[in-house]
Amino acid sequence: TTTIQETLTDLKDVLLEDGFVYTGTFYQSNVEGLSEASLEIHELIKNKTCHREMSQVRERLNSSNIGEALNTVPCARELKRQLDVYYNNSLSLIVSYETLGYLKIKYHDMPHVTSLDWISLRQLLLPDWEIVVIVGYRRFYDWLPSSMQQVDRWTSRKQKLNQWQSEGGRAPHTLFPDFYKTVELGSRQMPYLFTDAVLDGIRPYVHVHILNLHATRYVSATFCELIGAHKTLTALANTSTISNPTQTVDYDRIAMAAESILPVPRPQRRDVALAIAEFHKTTLFNE
Repeated sequence: TTTIQETLTDLKDVLLEDGFVYTGTFYQSNVEGLSEASLEIHELIKNKTCHREMSQVRERLNSSNIGEALNTVPCARELKRQLDVYYNNSLSLIVSYETLGYLKIKYHDMPHVTSLDWISLRQLLLPDWEIVVIVGYRRFYDWLPSSMQQVDRWTSRKQKLNQWQSEGGRAPHTLFPDFYKTVELGSRQMPYLFTDAVLDGIRPYVHVHILNLHATRYVSATFCELIGAHKTLTALANTSTISNPTQTVDYDRIAMAAESILPVPRPQRRDVALAIAEFHKTTLFNE
C-alpha cells in the first residue's frame, strides 16, 4: 500500500493529466487550485461519526429520496460541496486509507460488518459520482510477517523500542503465537479481516475490484492499469521505487538478549543493535 500511495503522490502531475487527483496517506497539498479541498475530503470520507449519522438518518426517515435526506447531515453536505470542485473540473478522486480494510462497524440494514456506510455514500453522491472500491489481496503467510515487522521495526518515535527492558522497553515479538495476539494490533487478536469478509461488507452496495498484490513486482503499475491511468503507467516505466522495505529486527532481538551482560551505564539500545549488524556484515560475512 505504501508503494502505491507514494507513487501516486510523486507522480501527481501526470496523474492529473489522466484525470485523477490522489487524496490520502502521503498526500501533498500542492495541486494548484485543488489542494485545499483534497485533504479535507479524505478526512470527511473516512469519518466514522459522519457515516453513523447518515445511517441513523436513513433508519429514521425511510425517505424515498434518500439523497435529499442525507443532505441534512452537515458533514455529508460539506463532503458533497467540496466534491463539486472536482466534478466541475471532470476529475476523479483516489482515496487511500488502510483502516478502511479492517474497521468493523455494523450499520442497521447491512448484514455484514464493514468500514463505511456504503449505501448512504452511494445515495449521497448519485448521480454525479460512481464509487469504485479497490481491495488489495495479499496471502496471509506473506502478509503476517510483514505486518509484524511494521510493528517491531525501529523508529525514533517508538519509545519502547528505544529502551532496555529494565527501563520499560520491550523486545520484538516472536511471530507465533505472540504477534497474533499482540496488544499493539488491538485487544487479544488482530483487528484485520480476511479479504472475503471485506468484500462481503462492500460488494452488495458499490463496484469492487480486487488488486492481486502477487501478480507482479510492480504493484503500482498494476494499480494504474486497473484504473486506466495510462500516462501515469508510462511514467512508472522510468521509476524503480519500492517503498517501505522490510527491515530486520534480528539485531535488536540479539541486543535485548545481551542486556544483562552489558556494562552499566549501558549504551543506547539502538547503538548496540547497529553495532551487532555492522559486526555481522563486516566480520562474520568475511570469515
